[in-house]
Amino acid sequence: CMSGSGGVDVCLRLPGVVTRVLATMARANRLAALTEMFRVSHNVPSTPLRSLSGEIRERTIWGYWAQGAEQMPVFFQLCVDTWRHHNPNWDVRVLNLDNVGEFLSEAELPNRFSQMFSHQTASDAVRLALLSRYG
Repeated sequence: CMSGSGGVDVCLRLPGVVTRVLATMARANRLAALTEMFRVSHNVPSTPLRSLSGEIRERTIWGYWAQGAEQMPVFFQLCVDTWRHHNPNWDVRVLNLDNVGEFLSEAELPNRFSQMFSHQTASDAVRLALLSRYG
């Protein structure tokens, strides 16, 4: 509504097509603004990540596949390849039941870890322990 001459309000009803076009344009502008805001260049940390002791942390992407990377289905192998491709300066480590002890002690893992039937539960336990130890 707009105020017309003599204090009379004039209300115009826009056709539905015009309203939809205006709404689409408004959404497009918001989408463009969001796209610009979340461009990778805006999401780069301003300083290197540091541990509590002050040393620079190693940038590592951890994965866990109980049976070993050789037994991993193609889809998950592609995921690991994508991590490496998009993070060339990061160390990508895929642990398994045989080598998890090289990075975590038995005390950091649940009791009877090697006998867990659920690989998903074991994977969760490994990721939690890795986060606790390495950040």
